[in-house]
Amino acid sequence: MPTSSISEVRSPRGTWFGLRQAAWTCLLSLVLTGLLGGCGTDAAVDGAAPLPSFTSPAGVYNGADVRFAQQIGPHQDQAVEMSRILLDKEPAAEAAVRGIAEQITVTQEPAVQTTSGWLAAWGKAYEVDTTSTGEGHHGGGGVMSETEMRELDKSSTALGQQLYLEHMIEHHQRAVALAETEINEGVNPEALQYAQATLESHTAQIAAMKQLSEL
Repeated sequence: MPTSSISEVRSPRGTWFGLRQAAWTCLLSLVLTGLLGGCGTDAAVDGAAPLPSFTSPAGVYNGADVRFAQQIGPHQDQAVEMSRILLDKEPAAEAAVRGIAEQITVTQEPAVQTTSGWLAAWGKAYEVDTTSTGEGHHGGGGVMSETEMRELDKSSTALGQQLYLEHMIEHHQRAVALAETEINEGVNPEALQYAQATLESHTAQIAAMKQLSEL
């Protein structure tokens, strides 16, 4: 038996580690290029969801548009905070997980300014996302509680990236639900455009994160 084969038989842990690292590398490459098909799924990951420019603040809007802006802005703000916590960890998290966190930070930070601009133009308050559960900072409905945020912040890198994926999947699912409601009930063209972009990009990122969490 060749030496390399013996080594693999005698070191199953090493072989698994190599395969795991290869999988992470594959996912990172495909996540950052916007395609995940090469790793076993047809989901597309487009972290750079286009943000509509706010050019007509006096445009038509209804109560659904206002609720969407009041909820999605603070919701995305927390996603950015979660991602920064993950990116600040030492030693660094796996490259593929960092790639997702970087996408979220870059694309969702401007969303907060966009939605707050809508609300200011409409003369509406910028409210904290309390979600359909009414729990707000206590968590629930895809929102991380203050205790959960502290746990993420204080956790080791290995645990932290697992917590990040677990909570971000739920967080994105909540954002998708908000986007779907806006698409069904809203009337403002820019809010509807942003809701559709959120629906598409978050659905793809959820698929990517689920694969990452299973490795």
